[in-house]
Amino acid sequence: FYPFMETLRQGNIELFELLLLIVAYRCLRFSHSTAGVKKEVLAGVLIGVATMTKFLPAIFLPYFAVKRKWKALVTSVLTTLLIATGAQLALGWRNNFTMRQFLTDKFIERTHSLSQSLTSLVHRSFAKFPEGLSRTHFPTIPSAKRRLAVQTAYTCVIITMLMFSTLFWLRRRTASIDLEWALLLATMIFIPLWNEDYYQVFLLFPCMVLLKQAWEAKAHRIIYWMLLAILYVSTNSV
Repeated sequence: FYPFMETLRQGNIELFELLLLIVAYRCLRFSHSTAGVKKEVLAGVLIGVATMTKFLPAIFLPYFAVKRKWKALVTSVLTTLLIATGAQLALGWRNNFTMRQFLTDKFIERTHSLSQSLTSLVHRSFAKFPEGLSRTHFPTIPSAKRRLAVQTAYTCVIITMLMFSTLFWLRRRTASIDLEWALLLATMIFIPLWNEDYYQVFLLFPCMVLLKQAWEAKAHRIIYWMLLAILYVSTNSV
């Protein structure tokens, strides 16, 4: 699995973050047992820590609200606020690289081939490739097209978020969370303004869910195997 190997090679924190999310998933999946309250609280704490490790897991906060996992929601928010306050007192958020980019950059352009976010995919459709299609690492967006590129990208992101929000709302009373967490992890790296190739390590969980579905399905098994193959190939793991 290429993203896993790339994350190990670069020593990125995404592996630790993925571990937190998987443990939180296990806690929430078995939160109906006798120790359910403690497991739901622990899931919330883990999501809070993961959110402050890298902001992407914040997508789980509205998910907890939709699923009415109030204990997980409250503990995740409190954990996030506690860490954020400590970070401000110790280091100051003004020194955060991501925060500085959002506050100072009017146009965040990530059109290189390593970024597979929805925004980057849209931006590349407006970009020029000065070195040809065979070398697309540094395509550039002409200044005349930048405003349209930004508006189109934001529109696509909003539509995508509305579609996924509607899906999760319709499934709000569903007890099975495997598919939901797989979609959340995929969406988590798809809707930011940019990502890197090692972000796709989070797709390891959706791959495992699809593998389980393909292995156990009694009908439409070929569809699950095809989806798994497409997802696996999309991570450059061939």
